[in-house]
Amino acid sequence: AFAQVSINGSLRGRISDQGNAALAGAALTLTNAATATTQKAVSDGNGEYLFARVTPGVYKLSVEKDGFKRASRES
Repeated sequence: AFAQVSINGSLRGRISDQGNAALAGAALTLTNAATATTQKAVSDGNGEYLFARVTPGVYKLSVEKDGFKRASRES
């Protein structure tokens, strides 16, 4: 018999401006560097977001919000 093991995590955070005010409605895209698979999320009223079922790997996180410069970070 074979067992199938799935190792997943989650990524959560908070988007804010330079004055630390929450940015609601920011569009976030999480891209797996190895597979180019993407997940999308939108920050809530507190600027918080959640990506569930994230497999281990290197990812690029991009954030867009009207009136702000697009930002991204890879880790």
